[in-house]
Amino acid sequence: MQNFIKYIIKNILKITSILLLSIFFVFLIFPVLFQLNFIDGLLNKPLTNHLIAITALILFFLILSWKRIQELFQRYKNTYNLKETSLIWVDYIVLFIFFSILLIILFQNKYTTNVSYKFCIFLLVNLFFVLIWILSSYYWKDKREKQTILNKDKYSLFDEPIQFMEQDLLGREKFIEDLEKEIKSLPFENSFIFGLYGSWGEGKTSVINLLKNKFKESKDYLIVNFDPWNFKGEEAILTAFYNKIEQSLSQKFIFPGFKKTFLKYRNLISMGLSQTGITINFSDTKESIEEIRQRIESYIAQTKKKIIIFIDDIDRLQPNEILLVFKLV
Repeated sequence: MQNFIKYIIKNILKITSILLLSIFFVFLIFPVLFQLNFIDGLLNKPLTNHLIAITALILFFLILSWKRIQELFQRYKNTYNLKETSLIWVDYIVLFIFFSILLIILFQNKYTTNVSYKFCIFLLVNLFFVLIWILSSYYWKDKREKQTILNKDKYSLFDEPIQFMEQDLLGREKFIEDLEKEIKSLPFENSFIFGLYGSWGEGKTSVINLLKNKFKESKDYLIVNFDPWNFKGEEAILTAFYNKIEQSLSQKFIFPGFKKTFLKYRNLISMGLSQTGITINFSDTKESIEEIRQRIESYIAQTKKKIIIFIDDIDRLQPNEILLVFKLV
């Protein structure tokens, strides 16, 4: 409760601006909307066919956007749990709806007194669907995907890297656990590099997959997967590397302006490649690379997480590409 009060005080000016916008909507736009024949008919004398059709359309969009909205809710939850967080666009929308409904109930209830019981039932049914949709989780889906893979591999041997410890037939669990403990024992403020050496086909990717699963179970780590072999040329590798880091953070948190900041940093880092014929426009970049890097570090520091970057298939790259990857890490 104390954190919530601090959150309100810190963002009081933004909350006030949203309240003012809601006042503008309720006292000017809302009455105009009620004068439209379609809105008036929908609320006061709705046709059953119209309500069924709208309900079907709402369900269609709920199903279509299921995964994205679930991911958004998780990102919002992660961001809200941070110590130094501020209002984001999700908060703006929720607060605007809340203030608008409250103002309508207090000052514009004359427009809602004649609403038909059909529309009330329609509204309750759709709110029920939305509530069930919001309360659903991804846990069952993740478990189902894992079980599907395990069932598929139960009676067959193949040459693809394994993904789960239940698939391991070579007793690598002890090695994975020791490596996990070694990484977790490292100081938080420093960066380190581990190299996994082995001939082709000895299971390096399998070990990486098993190790990643160990860290995915912990809330203290953020995993970044990067395979430079999927990209051709130094510029493509450099761009993909920073894009992967940005995407991994953006998939977990909502930081306003974070993507744009990361893009500026990536472009500045790419400046050295301009000698190879690549042209980059820095006309809108007024900050130094050090200032941008400090801003990115502040974003990362807010998450209170260690970032682990897994880079696979380095041995498949060209010598100049391998050197670039070593410079990146």
